[in-house]
Amino acid sequence: MVILMVIQSVIIAVILSVFLSGIPCAAAEWMFPDASSRQAPKVTVAADGTLITTYIVQSGRDAKVMMSTSADHGLVWSAPLQISTVLYGTIGLQRQPITVKAPNGTLHAIWENVRTGNTLSIYHTRSTDGGVTWTTPTPVYLVNDGRSQDFSSIAVAPNGTIYVSFLSADLNALDGLQHVLVVRSMDDGVSWTKPVRADMFTEGGACECCQQNIAVSREGLVAIAFRSNINNRRDVFLALSADSGASFITPVPIQTGTWTIDACPATGPSLMFDTTGMLHTSWRDTRDAVGRNVVYYARYLPFSRMMVQNIDLSTGHADEAEYPFVAASPSGEEVAVIFESSRGVQIARSRDGGQTFQHQVVDPLTTHTAYPHIVWTQDGHPFAAWRSIRSGISDIQVVREGATSVREWGIGNGEWGIRRTFDLMGRECDPTPGRPAFVVTSYPDGTLTRKVILPGNPIR
Repeated sequence: MVILMVIQSVIIAVILSVFLSGIPCAAAEWMFPDASSRQAPKVTVAADGTLITTYIVQSGRDAKVMMSTSADHGLVWSAPLQISTVLYGTIGLQRQPITVKAPNGTLHAIWENVRTGNTLSIYHTRSTDGGVTWTTPTPVYLVNDGRSQDFSSIAVAPNGTIYVSFLSADLNALDGLQHVLVVRSMDDGVSWTKPVRADMFTEGGACECCQQNIAVSREGLVAIAFRSNINNRRDVFLALSADSGASFITPVPIQTGTWTIDACPATGPSLMFDTTGMLHTSWRDTRDAVGRNVVYYARYLPFSRMMVQNIDLSTGHADEAEYPFVAASPSGEEVAVIFESSRGVQIARSRDGGQTFQHQVVDPLTTHTAYPHIVWTQDGHPFAAWRSIRSGISDIQVVREGATSVREWGIGNGEWGIRRTFDLMGRECDPTPGRPAFVVTSYPDGTLTRKVILPGNPIR
């Protein structure tokens, strides 16, 4: 019997050795080699593949708006360049400066800042020399009637049209509510159109303190994901425009369970198009039927009769979850959602078009100010960034393919075990080269012998 068990152990070792080759796992790392106080990262991908990260550096009551670019899908980042300075108190609740790159190479950055007193405006600046110099920041919509603009978002169409959406009061509605407004620039950000209302409800408007997000498909379809305020119904809707943002249809409900709350949720949805025209969205709600914070994912083909499903991404993975952001591969077959949680920053990853997801904790830091953000790079990988703590101060951590999750098979009488890790691409790999795989041999007296095999080799 002992001889048989030993033979079985050797056979298992030989079988496992076939799989012990490949590349090490990618892991979370600091965006810059030097430790410095950096916060609120937001990443965009240009048509030429350039990654652009916008972030802030607090300086007393102010915050320096900074940017850095990467031409190799996030491996190496350029020296930081300052865009502008804003009031630090305007950052938070998903308010973050953001920079996009137009097809002609012009960089466009927007953010919220105080105009007068407590009144906010959405400011825009542009650079035609790669971010070395910037125009004087100016409001995209200048009013003198005391109305604030807040919670902005920006997108660039393939034809170069720039869209900026934000929350503000609509003087034509006279309902005292906030609404989603959209302005456009067809001259590279020199001038802006008058705002068009996107949340075309017959009654109600937009959540007054919830981020909204805008996206443009490669065919020019404009979509905005936002949270409503319809008699305190705080559900997620899509506003759609088929005429380049000149008008919007009645919003399409995406959230399948109603959330009623006489308070401000202070959290909004994210969205993006894939190249097939499918919309991918993610958000957090505390719907009435559930009664706790849950992060959801949904997909929807605009102007179709597609039934919307809300996929629960956080139950069983965290008691609390917040501030999700979604990214998808060009085909839409692969989806990644990053969010904060009571277990840390997590990424939920799907390889079947958003039907099922696997989860990984990429940072155990638990905070409600991680500002997690994720995009899909042109070399076919998700790239994520968030605020973490480094040497006692805030700094930006990133992951190109995702940190690993570890699964350990049971080890007991007559059983064998092997440490297996998986990156965000679903590949088995070794996060710590030098940590061996092993098999376990059980003997009749109950003792176990762990036999180490092929030390230092990554697991493919």
